[in-house]
Amino acid sequence: MLESVMKAFITGSTGFVGTHLVSLLQREPSVKKVICLVRSPSKARERLGSFGKVELLPGDLEHLPELPEDTDLLFHLAGVTKALARDDYERFNSLSLIPLLERASTLRNLKRFVLVSSLAAAGPSQPGRPLDEEAVPNPVSLYGRSKRSGELRALSYAERLPLTILRPPSVYGEWDTDFPVTFRMLKRGLALNLVYGSSERRVSLISADDLSRAILHFAFLPLRSGEIFHLGEPREYLWNEVEEAVFRFFHVNRPFRLTLPKPLGYGAALFASLGERLSGQAKIFSLHKLPELLQPCWTSPWQKAAKTGFLTRDSFPERVQTLLAWYVQRGWL
Repeated sequence: MLESVMKAFITGSTGFVGTHLVSLLQREPSVKKVICLVRSPSKARERLGSFGKVELLPGDLEHLPELPEDTDLLFHLAGVTKALARDDYERFNSLSLIPLLERASTLRNLKRFVLVSSLAAAGPSQPGRPLDEEAVPNPVSLYGRSKRSGELRALSYAERLPLTILRPPSVYGEWDTDFPVTFRMLKRGLALNLVYGSSERRVSLISADDLSRAILHFAFLPLRSGEIFHLGEPREYLWNEVEEAVFRFFHVNRPFRLTLPKPLGYGAALFASLGERLSGQAKIFSLHKLPELLQPCWTSPWQKAAKTGFLTRDSFPERVQTLLAWYVQRGWL
C-alpha cells in the first residue's frame, strides 16, 4: 500500500466498468476522494448514486479541465468499444489521450497512471496458444488498432509518469450493454456463430468487479513504468459453455444452433451497419467489429498478473446466474 489517504481521478466513471470501479473506491479506506470527469453531472448522479467521497468534475478529454495538483492515482477508462465513423475509434481511444497524458506528466504527487486497454490491442490467439504480454501485437479491428495506438501514446510518456497498462479480455457484469445482445438471442433459443461453431471458439473472460479489483491492485504496486498485464479468469471457456449457462437460466431445452460461413457473415454485418446509419446508433455487431468475431480464439494467460498477487474471485458459470437475474429484474432481457 502506498499511502494511508490518497486522491484518485477517473475518466469513464459513468461507463460500464467505471461504475464498478467508483463503487469499489467508495469502500477503499486508503482513498479519501474520488474525482470523476463527467460530461453530464445530472446523468452521473443517476448512475453513481450516493456520492460519499465522490466529486464530479464537468468536462471531457477533448475539453479537459485542470487536474487537481494533489492527484495521487489516475485511472483512465474512457473510450469507445463501438462507433459509427471509422475515425472515431482513433479519436476517442488514442488522440484524446494526448492532453490527459501531458497534464498527468506534470502532477508531482502522481503515484500511478493506470491505463485500461483491451486484449483487442494485442490481437487474437491461436488454439492452445494463449497470447501473452511478450507477443508482438496484431490487432485485427479498428477498435483493436485504436486501443494499441492509445497504448503506444501512453508508453511514449513512460519516463515522465508511472504507467501501468492492463489488457482485460471480454468483460461481463451489471450495466454492460454488449453481452445482453447475445443473451437476448440465446433467450429465444438461437445460438448464432460465425465460421467457427461454439464448440470451437475459445474466450477468456473477467467480471467488471474483478477488473475493478485489478485496477486498484495494480495502482498500489511499485512497478516499473510501462509494464503491461493481461487479465482474466484462471481458465478459458468454450463459447458453448457461455451459451449453455444462458440456456439453463431461461430453461431453453432445444436451442437452434446456426454457424454462418464467412460470406454470409459479411452480408449480415453489412446489413447491420446499414441499420446503424439509419438509427444513428453504433451497434456491437457491424462491419467494424466483424474481424474480431471471425477469430476462433481470444484467450490470454493470467500468470504474470498472478505473480503480483492478483487472482480473480468470480467464475462466469457461477456469476452469470445472478447477472442474468439482474438484467431480467431491470427489463433488459
